[in-house]
Amino acid sequence: TRFALARGLGDVYKRQYEFYHKYAVITTTTGYRYHKYDCYHLNNDNGFYIFNIENAAHQGYTPCLDCLGSGSTEEIKDKLERDLY
Repeated sequence: TRFALARGLGDVYKRQYEFYHKYAVITTTTGYRYHKYDCYHLNNDNGFYIFNIENAAHQGYTPCLDCLGSGSTEEIKDKLERDLY
């Protein structure tokens, strides 16, 4: 039924939301920090990249102090998971 299909899509979107919030961070093409998707420092004017946290850190990016705070990669990952909802 349509209701079952809509509920199934809701589950898919929820899993995608959780995945991106747990593992993905965003960098700009001109910056040196990584951010959560809703950080006010981000804009689309200069382009952006999406990385997992480990890759962003490996490439020399550091956490945005405004949206992620300071801490180790594991601490940042824990914060993203806590901030899911």
